[in-house]
Amino acid sequence: MQHPELWCGELRDPVSGRRFHPSARSPQAYWVGGPYFFQSESTKTAFVADPHRFQVVREL
Repeated sequence: MQHPELWCGELRDPVSGRRFHPSARSPQAYWVGGPYFFQSESTKTAFVADPHRFQVVREL
C-alpha cells in the first residue's frame, strides 16, 4: 500500500483514537487482517510493542 491517500479518507489511529488523513509517509504496520496506519511514529511504536491491546476486531 504505497499510496493510501488515493483510496481512503479519514482513519482513526488505533492507539491515540484520533482521526487523521493518511499520506504516503504515514507510519504503518501489518497485523492480523491487514495494515494499520498511524498518526505518528510514537503511536506505531506503542502498537508494535503490544498489538493485542490495540487491534481492531471486526465482526461480520
